[in-house]
Amino acid sequence: FATSIFYFLSHIIVTHTNRNNKAANYYCLKFATVIIYKEEQTEKTAAFLWRYWIMKKLDGVFPVWGPYSKKYMGISRIVDEEMKRGIRFDCTAAPMIFGSGARVPNTTVPCGCRAWHCNRDYSYFSYRFDLENKDDVFSEVSYIRLSDESILIRTEIVNNTPIIQNCLINYFMSLEYRNEEVWSASLPEKSCFVKADRYDLFEYAHRRPWDEQNPDACRKGVFDDKNFTGEKGLGDRTPKSQRGLYAPFGCEMGDRVIYSTDAGQLWDHPCLCVRYRTVTGSQPSFVLNGETTLTFPLSKELSIARFELEKTPESLELVSLGTGGLELDFLAIVESGDANEVGVVRKINDVIPKAEVSKLGEGENAGTLSVLEYPETDGDYRLMAFDKNVRIRSVPTGCLEDCVSSRLSNSDVTFDRLTAPFSSSFRAKHSDPGYFHNVLIHTIFVQPNSKEVRYSVLSKGETEYLTVGQYEALAEKKIAEYKSAEEFYLNEAGRTYCLSNELLKSAALTNVVYPISRYDRYVIHFTPGKRWDSLYTWDTGFIALAFLLYAPEYAEYLLELYLSDKGNPDFAFVLHGSPVPMQFYVYEELIKSNDRKLAKKYYDRLKLYYDFYLGKIRGSTTAKFKSGLLTTYDYWYSSSGMDDYPAQMAAIHDGILGRVAPVISSAQAIRIAKIMCTAAKLIGRETEEYSEDIVKLSDALQRYSWNEESGYFSFVVHDKEQMPVGKYTLASGEDHNRGTEGVYPLVSGICTNEQIERLLGHLKSEKEMLSRYGISAVDIGASYYKVDGYWNGNIWFPHQWLLFRTMLDLGEADFAFEIAKRALNIWKRECEYSYYTFEMVNAETGRGGWFHNFSGLSMPLNRWAAAYYKPGTVTAGFDTYISKAEFSDDNSKADLCLLKPKGKKCTVIVTLNDGFSYKASANCELKTASRFQGEIELQLPASAERIEVMLTAK
Repeated sequence: FATSIFYFLSHIIVTHTNRNNKAANYYCLKFATVIIYKEEQTEKTAAFLWRYWIMKKLDGVFPVWGPYSKKYMGISRIVDEEMKRGIRFDCTAAPMIFGSGARVPNTTVPCGCRAWHCNRDYSYFSYRFDLENKDDVFSEVSYIRLSDESILIRTEIVNNTPIIQNCLINYFMSLEYRNEEVWSASLPEKSCFVKADRYDLFEYAHRRPWDEQNPDACRKGVFDDKNFTGEKGLGDRTPKSQRGLYAPFGCEMGDRVIYSTDAGQLWDHPCLCVRYRTVTGSQPSFVLNGETTLTFPLSKELSIARFELEKTPESLELVSLGTGGLELDFLAIVESGDANEVGVVRKINDVIPKAEVSKLGEGENAGTLSVLEYPETDGDYRLMAFDKNVRIRSVPTGCLEDCVSSRLSNSDVTFDRLTAPFSSSFRAKHSDPGYFHNVLIHTIFVQPNSKEVRYSVLSKGETEYLTVGQYEALAEKKIAEYKSAEEFYLNEAGRTYCLSNELLKSAALTNVVYPISRYDRYVIHFTPGKRWDSLYTWDTGFIALAFLLYAPEYAEYLLELYLSDKGNPDFAFVLHGSPVPMQFYVYEELIKSNDRKLAKKYYDRLKLYYDFYLGKIRGSTTAKFKSGLLTTYDYWYSSSGMDDYPAQMAAIHDGILGRVAPVISSAQAIRIAKIMCTAAKLIGRETEEYSEDIVKLSDALQRYSWNEESGYFSFVVHDKEQMPVGKYTLASGEDHNRGTEGVYPLVSGICTNEQIERLLGHLKSEKEMLSRYGISAVDIGASYYKVDGYWNGNIWFPHQWLLFRTMLDLGEADFAFEIAKRALNIWKRECEYSYYTFEMVNAETGRGGWFHNFSGLSMPLNRWAAAYYKPGTVTAGFDTYISKAEFSDDNSKADLCLLKPKGKKCTVIVTLNDGFSYKASANCELKTASRFQGEIELQLPASAERIEVMLTAK
């Protein structure tokens, strides 16, 4: 009864309180819990409801139809609105030339298809396909929202050759589950079932660094595995970098887990059945409730062990005797006589629809309607293909690459066995389970130097069909609206960068996938590229920074997604990959112009993140060194995101990664402390802690890390007692850290004038860090520099963005522009040549490399283009706080208030409408410069702290 009342009150609070005031609502939920439950349950229950509320808020940001597929570029619908099962319906249109070696638009490999345009609300997005040589024969497939449940698919095929082309369009539709099969428990009628991941307590005898900072937004000890019921198991799948340092769950005496059971049931002869598997070569033994020893037989495969009990347990506490490791799936209490009935049932997800196909309409409005009904889903999915030449085929695989390409591009019935090889020398392929319903529009003759357009309508359930002419008018209107309002618009001086930045923006918006698991929910997530089916901490921070320009709701969504709250015992922030804390930089941007509401909204959750990052809470080991320097190597093998960074690779090779302090962890901590200090002042919180942290970390870097000989900051080696023993150098004495990490304290703003001069010397020297295409990750003159690495030998953009802003802090406006110009120019060259958006460019060739439809760490390109060429943009360094930035509707006027430390000469870039020339008036002497029409650089005087500036057209 109490539980029912509690959930009723919780529902009232969640439904009717102010959703924008989360802090107040948290305490409302906490108060409701106190009314009904005893105090010790308050935090746990309120935290659960808090997380549930946050996830419900996140659910409503996106439409149910969008470019969410992880497999092929097209459009998807989230099948389950509650987002509990992670099921997705996919449809992709693939235009082809008849009989060609056709390529399907795979999201993970280069296939001649890339995102071309994308509206921020996904009411319009398009992909461009190379059908022959680039720009000779190509197609643009547009997905245009007609209603909440209907989508217009417009396929335009352009023939720029002097010969007629015979083309066709394949539509592939499929239902996509997370896995081919699911396992569920089979139980007798009288039973008490406990899923292993639903524990009350789970702990190791010896703490792991990640006990309260579990990667990938998981509960402690919980992992995804399709072979376990509910696709989740419990154990200890140690991060790769820590394997060998920590034994699996059960290997150490005192490892334990506690579960609640249904105390209302009694058994005459109780039996505990456990589904498990062993992960070491010795049998695990546990003591149950302090009385009975349970020994699990060795089994590499999931098995069920059965243990007869003397009495009905009120709870289940398993404490390890330290004899072996295991992973748990579920536990069940049953009568002994029913024990053999406990098992598992394997169910293959049914992805083959019941399909009904019919001809509709007449003349140019004639078409073929496919109605697909899938088992275990509500409603049906319909594709109406408007053309007289339509055929239906089936693809009995989940991988379209299993199809013979020339069969896909041939409409003859004799080619309908799409996966059959043409010769017995080859075998038919079936790489993945699955099924595609294939609708084919064929015999599309495209005359020389002309184009053809075909339309289809995709919907969930019935929809009213218009004429082809009406659809053409709707499509033209939507595309025109996009080009006038949402295309990446720049001033005339930057117009040359429009296409390359539009491609990046479209790649970022369409690099969105469903499902991604976050805690107990599936969410929509922006990935660096669809090759990465995961969360990603620092890449997502850069994506959010760019989204602030053209899709701010997604920027805040990503910030919300990656933060946690104090009631969550499992993670202080969402961590996957390198823990470069870019979420603080998103926060910094959000609280500009004195936005106290947003500052207060996220402050406590970022403070939680900050405290963990600095090693203050939840068992964080980042501050384990007695030098005062920080390290994040206990949580990921790369501290900076530069995977093959030489100093890091050498430490791994030498087996001392756990004993070296990288530069970036401490340098980033100083900068985010300054961001938090600004936010704290804004909302009236204490700032003393941040000031103390800045002093301590600055002193540690200066004392132990600065290398006078090399002129770089060095990695610092520590002994087994965590005491510093020296700088990390090669046997020759050469500093291991000649590269980006070696100059990172510039970003912190803690360097002496002499250090600034020397570090700038490295950055500006074309014999050291400045290549013709931008700042190299590694000093070109270092003995360990190479031209064929991943970061080593390539030009990446994320750290350059932070260095660019640092140059504005230092008054190095010309070098800041040089960084931006080199990046924008090489990005333009590569994008216009390949139409791809790569991860980086090679330092020797300037050609793009690695993943081709990338956004992630390449997003600073959008910010650089905006800084110099996008009207209504103001860009400052880290030390200048933009207290006010107001622009007129036509961006011909700007009213600014800028705050900075006294004694510093800083530069601020303001970009306005380039149809005017401008004059500046300020409350102090102010120098201005302009590189081109519409761009104004404010050179803030060292003597001033508060600068009020008005820029107006002459």
